[in-house]
Amino acid sequence: RAYKTSDLAKKAIDRIEMFEKDRSDENRVVYPTLYARNIKDQNRFVLKRMMTIYWRSVSYNRTRLVMATVLSFLFGSIFAAQRVPKTEADMNSRVTSIFISTLFLGV
Repeated sequence: RAYKTSDLAKKAIDRIEMFEKDRSDENRVVYPTLYARNIKDQNRFVLKRMMTIYWRSVSYNRTRLVMATVLSFLFGSIFAAQRVPKTEADMNSRVTSIFISTLFLGV
């Protein structure tokens, strides 16, 4: 509310109105293609922005780290109690359970 009634807001609105009045074809911005940037640059900028937002959310990353640590200790305690596999079925069972737990932690 303070900005709407400030001198800075009035100056900004006056300047916008000035640019709207002085419209002409020579001041018009025209791009040779539909978009100002190609798709590769657009994807790079969006990815950069999303990574910045991701790394700035500290509470989200801290929670993920704590949950991953707790779950990894839980899964590790399950695998530590298993016996050494003696048959192919036992080995297949262990590999499958490790895969599923890794998938669970990764997602």
